[in-house]
Amino acid sequence: MNERELSIIRALGEEFSAVLADLQRTFEGKIAAQAQTFEEKLASLSVVLQKCVTGDDVRPMLEKMVKEAVSHIPVPRDGRDYDPEVLQKAVNDAVANIPQPADGKSLTPDDVRPMLEQMVKEAVSHIPVPRDGRDYDPDVLQKAVLDAVSALPAPQDGRDATALEILPAIDDQKSFPRGTYATHQGGLWRAYEKTHGMR
Repeated sequence: MNERELSIIRALGEEFSAVLADLQRTFEGKIAAQAQTFEEKLASLSVVLQKCVTGDDVRPMLEKMVKEAVSHIPVPRDGRDYDPEVLQKAVNDAVANIPQPADGKSLTPDDVRPMLEQMVKEAVSHIPVPRDGRDYDPDVLQKAVLDAVSALPAPQDGRDATALEILPAIDDQKSFPRGTYATHQGGLWRAYEKTHGMR
């Protein structure tokens, strides 16, 4: 940049500064005037609202609503929440239905046997009865086996399994690539990532 360009930039900067300062003063003046207008309107609304509704205006309506709600609550009679005779009869009936235990006697197999026999008979009755001494139809079984075998994919020569090379031991000083298999301490070990000796 030469001296002429710098002087043009300085002149433009001063001009822009003057214009921006003037805009700022105008903007601040308008904001102050708007704030004053809002304050006046809020003050007038506050006066109007104080005149509109007071606590004395609302109190009768609230008292009426509370009285109406309380009138729907049933009044207790004679200070009792229940009839003692009805409660005593219900308790006595419930206690009478509890079987009386015999002194020191617990259940014996004879006490339980009829109930167990009934449960076993009911469970066995749901088992289908075999017909003619056969549990299956040989023709149906043979067809099911043939269908299952025919659904298997035909094997390809030499491609039925993955060829695994299993090392006889692990050399703890060597690194092995991922997927290497080796026997070690009586087990089969597989490297899930590249190894860096035994760490």
